[in-house]
Amino acid sequence: MAQTRTDTQLNELPVTHEVARPTDDINRRIVDSSEDCLKILNLDGRIDYVNTAGVRHMDLCSPAEMVGRSWLDYWEEEARNAAEAALRNAKGGRRGVFQGPSRTATGVMKWWDVAVTPITDTTGRVVQLLAVARDLTERRREEAFRAGQHEVLEMIATGAPLDEILASLVHLIERLCEGSRCSVVLVDRTGTHMRYGVAPSIPGLFTPGTEITIGPKAGSCGTAIYLGKPVMVADALSDPLWEGARDVARTFGFRACWSVPILASDRKVLGSFAMYGDTAGMPSGEELRQMDIGAYIAGIAIEREQAHQALRESEERNRAILRAIPDWMFVLGADRVFLHYHAKVPARLMVPPSEFLGRTVREVRPPAPAEALIAAFEKALASDEPEKVEYTVAADDQELFYEATVVRCDDDKVLSIVRDITDRKRAELDAVAQRHELAHLNRVAMLGELTGALAHE
Repeated sequence: MAQTRTDTQLNELPVTHEVARPTDDINRRIVDSSEDCLKILNLDGRIDYVNTAGVRHMDLCSPAEMVGRSWLDYWEEEARNAAEAALRNAKGGRRGVFQGPSRTATGVMKWWDVAVTPITDTTGRVVQLLAVARDLTERRREEAFRAGQHEVLEMIATGAPLDEILASLVHLIERLCEGSRCSVVLVDRTGTHMRYGVAPSIPGLFTPGTEITIGPKAGSCGTAIYLGKPVMVADALSDPLWEGARDVARTFGFRACWSVPILASDRKVLGSFAMYGDTAGMPSGEELRQMDIGAYIAGIAIEREQAHQALRESEERNRAILRAIPDWMFVLGADRVFLHYHAKVPARLMVPPSEFLGRTVREVRPPAPAEALIAAFEKALASDEPEKVEYTVAADDQELFYEATVVRCDDDKVLSIVRDITDRKRAELDAVAQRHELAHLNRVAMLGELTGALAHE
């Protein structure tokens, strides 16, 4: 959120006479032409000179702002210890190097690669120290972003809970945009309300059961979702879009609120990614870039969660359907090995699953039904049409009747749906027997009548 001075402003800065200069004109020109931040220190560690690039890197109005100050004052904690060690090495005639963070005059934290070397006179005596600092901020930011992005994408790939993924994503963007606080809010299935949000750095912003209406004047997030495009509010305390929610901004202490919509692959709006600033203003180019990245990754995570949710619901429906189906189902591989099964009551199977899973049809079924089933399998695979076959199995001194409907599945596998038709078959056989018996009785009756007629004649 900090503002930096422009290059034009820096080029117009006057050079003051209080700034110490290298005595050698060639060395001075070399130092001034360097794009690194160069400082000449006295043996007490105080700054005697800062080059032009150093003024720019440190967001100074004038090099005089640093001259005379202790160089160690610009380093904190572990970085200060490393800087002290580098100074000791340079005073002893050796080169001291380290990497560490330091803030500029405007409060921006930058990361530096530093080398401190001794400057000697003609006798070899160390008279000054040269501190060369190269700005590694952008490189480290990119490295940190890639590492954080990889971590978030790995969470998505391994199926971590959505709220954990979004919280990690928010923390990643907040680290890259120092001083910012971020949130992600999702749209409900109706598309009319924001129903769920993640804002780990703003506790209480979203509470269980949060439901905010989406519309053309629904703050930054609700409006961005409604319009399907970014909404940048410089000051939530005065902008008309926040007319009904100014208390929220006051409660949580933010002024600026910038929001971009989270879009699905089909451009459907899934939610919004927002960034909040403690002071009024508009986002920088880097902040806009990070919000776009955050919204893109959030979209991947949300779409994957929705796909998993749809799959879970589909599986639940399938399980409900299977629970209602009394038939047995078997999946067999290309070599006619039993791979899977479904039975509403497994105990009613003729053979326990442990005895037929992983075995072939011929190993489990008697020869006659096994060959009938295999023939049906081959026909179903060849024609890609359902094939029906009936077979009988002797069990417990009785004959059981089954009907199998065979269809191709998963290219070279078959699904066999087996129905117990014993009762139906027995009813059919009983009906046939009764018809035969009735026909016999009719013939006997007719013969009796014919015999009586003949006797009468």
